[in-house]
Amino acid sequence: MLTVDGRTRTLRFGHALASWGDLVIDLSEGPLGCDNRVAPSFGGVGDWVTFSLPPGPDRGYFAGPAVGAAIVANAATGTTIIGAGGATLTVALSGRTEGARVRGTLDGSSATLVGTTTVTGSFDVELCDALPDTVAHARPPAGPVHGRRGSTRLSVRTVHANVISVGRTYDEAVDLALGRAPGSLRRIADLTFYDRADVPCPPAGATEAAGFQPLFKLQDPGGADLDHPLLGTPQPAAVIFTGATAADPGAVWPAWVQFDTIGTTVAGVVGATASPVDPVSGQLAGRFRAVVCGPDRPVRAR
Repeated sequence: MLTVDGRTRTLRFGHALASWGDLVIDLSEGPLGCDNRVAPSFGGVGDWVTFSLPPGPDRGYFAGPAVGAAIVANAATGTTIIGAGGATLTVALSGRTEGARVRGTLDGSSATLVGTTTVTGSFDVELCDALPDTVAHARPPAGPVHGRRGSTRLSVRTVHANVISVGRTYDEAVDLALGRAPGSLRRIADLTFYDRADVPCPPAGATEAAGFQPLFKLQDPGGADLDHPLLGTPQPAAVIFTGATAADPGAVWPAWVQFDTIGTTVAGVVGATASPVDPVSGQLAGRFRAVVCGPDRPVRAR
């Protein structure tokens, strides 16, 4: 079910697609299946929900234990992105070939200035494409995070866990937007990795240290709610290379992270491999221990 500010719709239709290495699941109020492969955002299917999962370790697409993943929900009032910290889902695959079933559950909520959007319930859809044999980075080595991107070696010396304040209710969302008070929810928005030692935390409201160029970011990791973290299991994420020069447009790599602790410090393991469509090959993996940064004043969630 999709509920937006008290208005509830049942999403009876859907399909699962393989897209650029990810598993994309679309659910809709109106007819949608493998005979209708158009993205629901093109219209004609009523309210809809979509989310995607990267391959994860061992190409499992995070089947099994609960994971956090961003959900895009669309209704008459507009489109809402429920960040990975505010959504939990499970996925089970009956197979990896065309015609297999993809089943699971969704539970997510986001408060915005439009109202509160909630997605909850189960789904059972057909897999329209065979899942590719994309090999995500297997279990990482025991050492610190390291790797390469093309000919550039990646050696990490400082990691920041950037925590944001998020409104739990509509009233909290309004207070947060106006800068009157922080939200009651605290989540890790991203992990930022630097090749310099002892990099200071960013100034209030920022996610990058002033005067320092990050190597990369681990964006919107699943299971990173400070009050209810998902520990000890791989979680979806994306590694972002912002690109430091005009010749480097940046890149997004499918990734996963496993948090061992989330508290006064954040520790775990991470793995990522260049996307199949990225012209520059590479991978990174290893353990990290991050300094927790912010928020010490209201910070608007992205």
